Amino acid sequence: MNRENKTMKIKYIKSPDFKQYYINGVYGGLNVNGLVSVKLYYEDFVLPDESELEFSENSEIPSETIKKSDYYGVRQLLAELIMVPEQAKLIGQFLVKIADDYFSEREQKGK
Repeated sequence: MNRENKTMKIKYIKSPDFKQYYINGVYGGLNVNGLVSVKLYYEDFVLPDESELEFSENSEIPSETIKKSDYYGVRQLLAELIMVPEQAKLIGQFLVKIADDYFSEREQKGK
């Protein structure tokens, strides 16, 4: 840290475990220890359990019978983030600012 102008250089490195995920949902809250615990997930429709193709001598295109699941959607949990509430608030403010900047820029382009 340079004490004269109060600056500090930070270098970013990626962990060997670094991954990128597309997420469209989050679930969580305060855990029993008072920490914020959020699970990031990707939600999608459920694929059929199985299907069966029937081939006919009269058609080149087979008919398909699909055995559907009892569920309509599935949430695949991808990661869990655990942090102190103060850090969660800062991260929340950071995300809101990014979204606000995006919508403001988009609105300016529309004029």
